[in-house]
Amino acid sequence: MLSPEGVKLALSTVIVDAAAGLFALQLDPVNTEQAQPGIWRADVEFTDAGGAVDSSSTFTITVLEDVTNAG
Repeated sequence: MLSPEGVKLALSTVIVDAAAGLFALQLDPVNTEQAQPGIWRADVEFTDAGGAVDSSSTFTITVLEDVTNAG
């Protein structure tokens, strides 16, 4: 995912239901501190069994300020 300032963070993909094409995205805990509040952009790149690569449409992820653990 890409921040408004150009910071890139990798999202991990977890397959939820392969037959239905459902998956979840997660940000690794080591990267959460770098995910500053703002509107981040992302897309998902897929590689099929034959090696063909395709990407999803770009989507946004709204990152909110952490209020639970705010110092």
